[in-house]
Amino acid sequence: MVEYRKYVVGLLVSASTIVALYVNLFLGIDTVYTHLFYVPVVLTAIWYYWKSVYLAGFLSALHISMGVYLTGTIVPGTMIRAFTLLVVALIVAMLSEASSRHYSRIQQSSEEDLKGVFNSVDEAIFIHDMDGKIVEVNDRATQIYGVPRDRAMKLSLADYYSSPDTPGGRFRQAWDKARSGEDQLFEWTSRRPADGTTFPAEISLHRIRLRDKDVIIASARDITYRKQAEEDLSEARKRAELYVDLMGHDINNLNQVGIGYLEMALDTLDGDDERKALLRQPLESMQHSSKLIDNVRLLQSIQAEGRRQEIKNIGSLLAEVKEEYTRIPDRAVLIDYRPVDDCHVMASPLLKEAFRNIVDNAVKHSAGQALIRITLEKTTGTDKHCYRISIEDSGPGIPDPVKEQLFTRSISGRARTRGSGLGLFIARILVEDAKGTIRVEDRIAGDYTKGSRFVITLPACGGR
Repeated sequence: MVEYRKYVVGLLVSASTIVALYVNLFLGIDTVYTHLFYVPVVLTAIWYYWKSVYLAGFLSALHISMGVYLTGTIVPGTMIRAFTLLVVALIVAMLSEASSRHYSRIQQSSEEDLKGVFNSVDEAIFIHDMDGKIVEVNDRATQIYGVPRDRAMKLSLADYYSSPDTPGGRFRQAWDKARSGEDQLFEWTSRRPADGTTFPAEISLHRIRLRDKDVIIASARDITYRKQAEEDLSEARKRAELYVDLMGHDINNLNQVGIGYLEMALDTLDGDDERKALLRQPLESMQHSSKLIDNVRLLQSIQAEGRRQEIKNIGSLLAEVKEEYTRIPDRAVLIDYRPVDDCHVMASPLLKEAFRNIVDNAVKHSAGQALIRITLEKTTGTDKHCYRISIEDSGPGIPDPVKEQLFTRSISGRARTRGSGLGLFIARILVEDAKGTIRVEDRIAGDYTKGSRFVITLPACGGR
């Protein structure tokens, strides 16, 4: 760039001098040509500052000499134009130098700010050229890897900062992809060159443009605590699964044995209502205990299923729920539902449990004959087709303050051993997993004592 400027200035000086000599000596015009001298003088003042004064002096002397040659004396107008040229050179040079100093201060301040940010980042950062040579590291890198800056810049990230047990080919592949412009993020076992100790790290590689050059930014984050937390979480999950398995099999089996003997005892007592009442109370408690265990196991199954979904026909699922609850022994349940076909949604394989838990909740909290009405219809909402499932009961209803917490009781520390709160919580999880909504309202608007209506909306399979 410097050589280019020299050539430009030299060309302009030569061109303006030749034009001045031709116009002045051959055409006899002594005013117009002097304006051409300002171009090289101003450019020289911008690029080389005070050197422009020397150039202005040379061109002024040339101008005065040509005037003397033509007139035989020093012309006052020639002196004024020469002086003006010198003044212009001085002013432009002074302003250019001041502007350059100001820009340098701003640039230095910006670089210091960026360097401060660079060194305050809580990750080790290595800046490489495209050949893999480290050209800069931040303070955090020297702290994490325990090496001084001068030595840190002499070591290779792949050879000295990585554990010998890790496959080097994998790092080379990631490096080649980063060189081609593809960002990389992977976990790695890093090594401290000073003592050889290792730690798990998350490595990222990015190719960026820095100071007119392509570089590779490598950052390393120490994830020791995260890996330990993941291991602790995995261990806790295994223990929880063990406890659920123990509760779901051994304890539930004991419950079933107790339930069986209590039912046999009730069958053998004829006409003794007081004794039967004494037996029914522990029987119901053990049945509720078994239901709670079933719900806990169901929650575990939902979590184990993850995001797995399949096409479900909700018309058939509701028909199965109706069939199941209208055959409960010693309990009068009447469910009004007309089966509807071809109502498909994308949902969890366990979606049926959402409907079962709502119906079970209605049966459990009703006295005498349980009257339940289920409707299924297709609606349009939010620019897509949906299915609206309404489950109404004629039970005692749900007060408004309870409605707000009904689907979250189990996670607020107020779940009851009867399991109803947990069952509705499970229903909410399954519905929301299918991108649907669930709510409860009064069957008769404004009078919650006339029963409840649970409304579920599920998007139709295929969207529109």
